[in-house]
Amino acid sequence: MTKPSTANGGYPSVVVTAVAATTSIAPDIESTWKGLLAGESGIHVLEDEFVTKWDLPAKIGGHLKEPVDNHMGRLDLRRMSYVQRLAKLLSGQLWETAGAPEVDPDRFSVVVGTGLGGAERIVESYDLMNEGGPRKVSPLAVQMIMPNGAAAVVGLQLGARGGVITPVSACSSGSEAIAHAWRQIVMGDADFAVCGGVEGPIEALPIAAFSMMRAMSTRNDEPERASRPFDKDRDGFVFGEAGALMIIETEEHAKARGAKPLARLMGAGITS
Repeated sequence: MTKPSTANGGYPSVVVTAVAATTSIAPDIESTWKGLLAGESGIHVLEDEFVTKWDLPAKIGGHLKEPVDNHMGRLDLRRMSYVQRLAKLLSGQLWETAGAPEVDPDRFSVVVGTGLGGAERIVESYDLMNEGGPRKVSPLAVQMIMPNGAAAVVGLQLGARGGVITPVSACSSGSEAIAHAWRQIVMGDADFAVCGGVEGPIEALPIAAFSMMRAMSTRNDEPERASRPFDKDRDGFVFGEAGALMIIETEEHAKARGAKPLARLMGAGITS
């Protein structure tokens, strides 16, 4: 049997040096971690109009504690999809946390996973065309819709030129992004990478589709206790909004720039 390319060992040590996240528990990684340790839940009864409009079976979920658009300007709202705006917010927080390091752009890669990308812009663009024809469609519509739009925003904002990659693998997209970034580093294609995952907000169509699969919890009367994947009485999963990015780099690179490792990434694998 042929061994995978990373099975032989002898690769450089890879460390995590910065993390940023926004979740349904808190708008930053530190508060989210404290909330998790305290047993807090970000899942509540959804108050969105679409829940009652279509009488959706699943009426619970976790919106971000602090909306992304609170941090966006008018042009951001016009020119970026939701996942692009989320990626912009997180990459800015991440870079600030890392101390805005000086990195060789040609050895700096970005790998950001997402499930659907800017799919909401497809619907919005069709609505605009129905109202006023093709001239109503934004010339940036394609860039906003493409799943790699979020990673592109990060690459442009931070000046990465070592490759911008977007794994699109449903719920594992963010994890696969970390694995791909690790591989790039240990195979010698990069010294430094921003990686992680972003996803769109809770919407009616995904709830309806997963409910028809009988995959979503309808334990609407106890939202904080509805997500119980290892319980014999589990009845499905619950949507929760979040996004997270982190910096990984060779330990040698981190030491050279005086960065303190937060963790070690010992390895990564992808199966199907």
